[in-house]
Amino acid sequence: MLKRLLRIFALAGLAFFLFVFGGLAWAHWDIRGLGGPLPTGEAVLALANQPDLPVRITAINTASQAGPRSSVLDPSRDPDPDARYVLGHASFIVEWKDGRHLLIDLGMEPGPALEFGGPFELIGAEPLIPHPGAIAEVGKRVAEGPLGLLFSHLHTDHVQGVGALCRTRAAEGVDFFQTPAQANRHNYTTRPGVALLDEVSCLRAQKLEDAPLASVPGYPGIGVVHAAGHTPGSQIVLIAVQERWKRRLVALIGDVANCADGARHDVAKPPLYSALIVPESGARLREIRRWLGGLEAEHGFELAPTHDQLALEALGLLTPETTAAPGS
Repeated sequence: MLKRLLRIFALAGLAFFLFVFGGLAWAHWDIRGLGGPLPTGEAVLALANQPDLPVRITAINTASQAGPRSSVLDPSRDPDPDARYVLGHASFIVEWKDGRHLLIDLGMEPGPALEFGGPFELIGAEPLIPHPGAIAEVGKRVAEGPLGLLFSHLHTDHVQGVGALCRTRAAEGVDFFQTPAQANRHNYTTRPGVALLDEVSCLRAQKLEDAPLASVPGYPGIGVVHAAGHTPGSQIVLIAVQERWKRRLVALIGDVANCADGARHDVAKPPLYSALIVPESGARLREIRRWLGGLEAEHGFELAPTHDQLALEALGLLTPETTAAPGS
C-alpha cells in the first residue's frame, strides 16, 4: 500500500513538473519573433510637431518596495550593482489644455499590492508600502472630461486598479486603446489581467492601427509601439508634451526594463527571471533596449519605466504623496 501511494505521489509530481515545464516552454516559443518594426528617429520626432500637444504628464505611485538591484538587472553586467533601487507601481496621467486625459497603467489597490509584494521579500526586498489614496487620486484627477486608457501590458500589477477607475467613471465610460497584438495575443501571465478587464463595464475597446508608431485618435502627441518582448502584447508609449517653458519627449517603457539603467546601458534582467518567472524574448528585449538607448542619447527622450520609482522621481514625474519608501 505504501509503495503504491509513493508511486502515485511520484507520478503526480512528475505530471505537475511536465505541466509547468511544458507551459514555460510553450510561452517561450510563442513569444519568439513577436513585435512590430520599431519606428525611425524621424517618425518619433514628428510627434513633437503635431498640433494640440498635451501640456502635462505626471505619475501617481500606488505602491513602493525597496530591494536589491540584482532583482531587476543582471548583476554580472550592471554598471552600478550597489545602487539603491525602489520598485514602484506607477500610473501615468497625460493632460491636455481642454481637460482631456490619457492614463497609461493603473497600478494596484493596497490589498492586492501587499499580496504582490510578499514574494519579493523572499529575495531580499523590504516590506511593500502601499499608498492607500493613490488609486482614488487617479480617479479624482480624471473624474470629468474625455478619458483614454492604455496599458504597457496586461499583467495584474498594471491592470488591477481598473475596477476603482470604473467606479469613478461608471457613467462617462473610458476609451480603451490597444494595438491588435495586445488585444489578441495573450499567455498565462497576462490572462488574469485580461479577466480583470472583462469584469468591468466602463471600457469602450478601441483597436489602434497596426503600424510602427500607432497614433491614438483624439490624443495627439502620443505614439504607441508594439514592443512585445516582455509579454506578447507589450506596448511602449511615446509622448511629446508642450510644457509651459519647453517641449518634452518621454518614453513610457513599461517592463521592457524595470530599471532605467537597464535600457540606458543595455543590461538584461536576471536570467532566472526571464527564464522562469516571466517567459521573455531576450533577443527582442535586447533590440528594444538598444533602440531606447538611441532615443535617449540621440533624440533627447526621457526613459520612464513603470517600476523604477527613483528614475521617476529624478524626472520630476511623481506626485510627492506617493514617493515614500523605506530608507527614503
